[in-house]
Amino acid sequence: MLPSISINNTSAAYPESINENNNDEVNGLVQEFKNLFNGKEGISTCIKHLLELIKKTPYE
Repeated sequence: MLPSISINNTSAAYPESINENNNDEVNGLVQEFKNLFNGKEGISTCIKHLLELIKKTPYE
C-alpha cells in the first residue's frame, strides 16, 4: 500500500513589488518548467533561472 501524502493549502504573502518587478522572470520560468515537463528543456536551465530569480528577490 502506498503512503498517503497530505498537502496543506497555504498561500505566501509577497510584497507587491516582487510580483511587479519579477513578473517577466516568473513567466519565463513558468514557461521553462512547462517545457521541462513536455521534454523540450533540460532541468539545468530551469534550475539556473530559478536560482537567478531567487537572488533578485528582496529580503524583508
